[in-house]
Amino acid sequence: MSDLCCPVSNFDHVIGPVDAPVTLLQYGDFHCPWCREAYPIVRALRRSAGAALRVAFRHFPITEFHRSAPPAAQAAESAAVEEKFWEIHSALFERPPLVSTRALLACARDIGLDTERVASDLARGEHVSHVAADFLSGVRSGVYVTPAIFINGVRFNGRWDLESLERAIARATLPERIEGVVSRATPHAAVVRRRVKSRDDFRWCD
Repeated sequence: MSDLCCPVSNFDHVIGPVDAPVTLLQYGDFHCPWCREAYPIVRALRRSAGAALRVAFRHFPITEFHRSAPPAAQAAESAAVEEKFWEIHSALFERPPLVSTRALLACARDIGLDTERVASDLARGEHVSHVAADFLSGVRSGVYVTPAIFINGVRFNGRWDLESLERAIARATLPERIEGVVSRATPHAAVVRRRVKSRDDFRWCD
């Protein structure tokens, strides 16, 4: 099981509460059939987890199989300039794979983007470096196929279904829920944490 080499930061595209106890990061390819199957599952997970979850997305276009995936990723970064990354993220997954610049620009137009600017960005390779940085962070984190998910920085290797992901999110929130129960049960006590073999141990002080 691999750990995430580069923590989620302001460089990433994130949706959900800033203070959510769980961050799910997906490395994805807009033309990958398995990413397309995962898309509605992650959306359903966001609905079921509510305020407990925020979701981040990084590009991992696998050009060996999907030669037109990098331009789609670059178009998504161009959309982010107008703060519409998640709109185009949905559009790219909900439509058949867009393999031409013309199709990408039509998608951009449909979600209200400045298509002249997007066309210029694509022609100049304006966002190639961002996509490459995402890809490299995935390689350094042990990613070689998509979709790849990390939950609070730890690789998720379970089944790709809603129930399995919900269980993983529940496990990730368990420490916070235990602390909340303890704090409510002992309003006049202070919980003093001391690190024991990388786990939180608790002792009570009046």
